[in-house]
Amino acid sequence: MKNTKINCSTFKNQEKVIKKIKDKINNTTDIQEKKMFASELEKEIEILRNCEDYKDSSSDCQKCHLYANLNEKVIVLIEQASKLT
Repeated sequence: MKNTKINCSTFKNQEKVIKKIKDKINNTTDIQEKKMFASELEKEIEILRNCEDYKDSSSDCQKCHLYANLNEKVIVLIEQASKLT
């Protein structure tokens, strides 16, 4: 979600952590390592989904949850790929 500004300290902190994990996923070819990193990614995504400051009416919160959902798809793809090997 480049060029999308989300005005939230929780998001900003988690985005940094999530990016580091996704970089690790992208830098390995080992599917078991990818699964391990995907597990870490899932924990970080849950922090966004369970945010105490979440408001349905906030566009920032809606964008944040979209970001979490998109990253969840990464996890699902890794899980599906691991079953193919």
